[in-house]
Amino acid sequence: MAQEMFELARTKEIHFLAASIAYYAFAALIPLLLFAFIAASAIGGQELALRVVVLTQRFLTPASQDAVRDAIVQTEGRTGVIIGAILVFGWSVFRLIRSLDIAISMIYETELSPPALTQISTAAMLFLALAIAGSGLISISVLFAVLPEIPLIGVVSAGAAPVGLVFVFWAIYYLLPAIEHSFVDALPGAIVAAFSWILLNVLFGMYAAIASQYQVYGLLGGILLLLVWFYISGIILVFGAVVNAVLY
Repeated sequence: MAQEMFELARTKEIHFLAASIAYYAFAALIPLLLFAFIAASAIGGQELALRVVVLTQRFLTPASQDAVRDAIVQTEGRTGVIIGAILVFGWSVFRLIRSLDIAISMIYETELSPPALTQISTAAMLFLALAIAGSGLISISVLFAVLPEIPLIGVVSAGAAPVGLVFVFWAIYYLLPAIEHSFVDALPGAIVAAFSWILLNVLFGMYAAIASQYQVYGLLGGILLLLVWFYISGIILVFGAVVNAVLY
């Protein structure tokens, strides 16, 4: 069965599908960071916000750094920047979900171009599901971070992350395929994708720590590392759909 999964992944050329997903995920990142910076300036003041800019400047182009810095420091025109960021973020998220929908439709060999209303409703449902699952995952992480003295909190925290990720991936694999399937049918790919994604983050963390000692990380640039991370994450996400499709 594993051979059948890898054969399907090769036939559908999931690396090309992952590239599209990675592009729109990266496009959604900049306005998302902008929202975070503005929220940081509102909560912790300009000092905290500018400190965040310094920490993340290797992931941003100079033009993006200037836009973020202006949005934090200058109150004039901030409304226009926020509106522009909302539009870019909304477009990027919709195209990201549409890319996921197309990739999964190709895996399951279902209709690639459903009616526009169906596309919008599917995107809205998936965005809401991911927002709820992601908010829960973030809330759990923050809760564990502010309650470090509770016994066995580290063990519980380590177990909560995989469970939360399984729910995030499960929402994608259950809502997007245009087929009749059950809740359980979406679980195998979600489990594979969640643990593969955790492994990816561990490996990338090790690479960044080792490469920084030899200045390789700075030479390649954080932006390239981030793009590669998005790309491999896209491959993992699409392969999870391959696992479910073969089992289905």
